[in-house]
Amino acid sequence: MSVKAILYVALSVFSGHCLAGSPYDNLAFALKQQQIINDLRQHCNIDKSVPDEKIRTVFLNSKPNQESIMLAAQAYDKKDQQRYASSIESIRCPGLK
Repeated sequence: MSVKAILYVALSVFSGHCLAGSPYDNLAFALKQQQIINDLRQHCNIDKSVPDEKIRTVFLNSKPNQESIMLAAQAYDKKDQQRYASSIESIRCPGLK
């Protein structure tokens, strides 16, 4: 996977600032981001006390997980639940407490 693709994923999936133009796009982006974080919490048994920002940082800095996160985001956009679930399941869980 190229560095350009990884940067695109990082900006499009977990950016702190929404780049979308309309309020609807911003809301859709925020909901997708929150859904992915919630599913990562559940998949990796991450305690609710761990801030979302820490989850974003740890998972995006994990090279083995970057492609799986990108695939999960793409599947989410396409409403492909089976591919989304398998992408989330393929993510390796870091030791977040």
